[in-house]
Amino acid sequence: MATDNSKNILFNSQLLVKSIIGQLRLTSGWLAHADKTPQSMHSIPGQEGPTVYYLRQFQFDSQDTLDVEENAQNMVVRTFEFSIDQKVSVPVSYSYEQIFNGQVMPFMEYIGKSLVEAGSARVEKYIANRVGTDITKFYGNGVDKIDNLQTLSRIKNRLKDFGATEQGSFIVYPETMMDTLAQNSLQYSFAPKRNDQIASTWDVPYIGNVPIVTPSAIMPWYSGVLGNTTDNKVFLSNITRNTSGAITHLTLSKCSGVTVSGSGTVKVGDLFQTVDAGVSGAADVKFKKFNGDLSSQWPFQFKSNSAINIGGGASFTMELAEPIIDSVAKTTDPRQVVTISRDLLVSATEASADKFTCMPNHRKCAIVMSKGLLAAMPALNNYNPTDGTRSVITDPESNISMTLARKLYAMKNSGMTSVFGIYDARFVNDTCAQILMPLTDPAIVTGT
Repeated sequence: MATDNSKNILFNSQLLVKSIIGQLRLTSGWLAHADKTPQSMHSIPGQEGPTVYYLRQFQFDSQDTLDVEENAQNMVVRTFEFSIDQKVSVPVSYSYEQIFNGQVMPFMEYIGKSLVEAGSARVEKYIANRVGTDITKFYGNGVDKIDNLQTLSRIKNRLKDFGATEQGSFIVYPETMMDTLAQNSLQYSFAPKRNDQIASTWDVPYIGNVPIVTPSAIMPWYSGVLGNTTDNKVFLSNITRNTSGAITHLTLSKCSGVTVSGSGTVKVGDLFQTVDAGVSGAADVKFKKFNGDLSSQWPFQFKSNSAINIGGGASFTMELAEPIIDSVAKTTDPRQVVTISRDLLVSATEASADKFTCMPNHRKCAIVMSKGLLAAMPALNNYNPTDGTRSVITDPESNISMTLARKLYAMKNSGMTSVFGIYDARFVNDTCAQILMPLTDPAIVTGT
């Protein structure tokens, strides 16, 4: 007579690990689409997880000189590296009766599924939180809704214009807004084949060759007081440079009519964007393309690395999350690559200075291109449970590894199964952009 193992927890523990890996590899929005194949991985003594290394695209700038030997740019291999130090575990305890007498529901159907969702949700939330930490460029303002294919296509094309390639790209979009995106996509009657698919599934899986991903974790951002003030324009009254000439701090002054002050005025991570036509007769300042000496269509933006409480004064100094390289910085060190289309205009007079606005509350979606999300979930080989067994399972397709540990407590007539792993991830700022969505989905208006 065949043995029914469907209720045996020990038997199903191995299946649990494989199921969690399958969930992470196939159904999780962020990790499933990340590049999980680092060029190298090195263990460091005293460090629980290894350090991983990824190669990055080279970046060069052209010069208006024939003195090639003196001003040659160093061909330094650009790498992206980070240490794996995030942990996730899904422990569950059980009694001997539950193990041997089958007094629980079928394990994988009723218990394993919940454990799988709990493990993958923690990883997804961590990666989603890194959108605001790692990425500076953004599209949208957190107020105007982004709910049509034309806008999403423009975001994709603008990032391609900046210099990112489409291969390996994906767009992160709220699942709760997918019905609205599908509805607005059906208006294009000249695409009957695509519209038939959208109408039958009420889903928009792709824009061109770029998949639209709807992960469970999309994080909100609550800006400081300045970002949520209706009139929040500031102008550039001073800049501070480091020894290489790069701009590291901006001194901003409140434009006329702006009265905001007090604690929490600007938070670390708040986003700013240049105001078009901010100075009469001056071209709008934009980011330069990733390679070459051309201006992109992406407006100049920056992120605060300072928490600022504006007092009674009209100005404040902000540390930038990412230095700005302008023509002055390149004069100091010709090997640097200029990142903005023109030098910033600094003045004590509002009319003569570049102006910026701070973004309000929003949800952080994203577009990720050119292997822009790097992740690793390597095997944790140095963990040995006391009085228990351990096995490491690695999925060969995704390089995702998780560890299964099992213990039996004879004195307590109980046992424990724990599935755990180490992981980490980073976004590459060059090839990604945030998409700022309103905090709340717009209401669905029905006919009367």
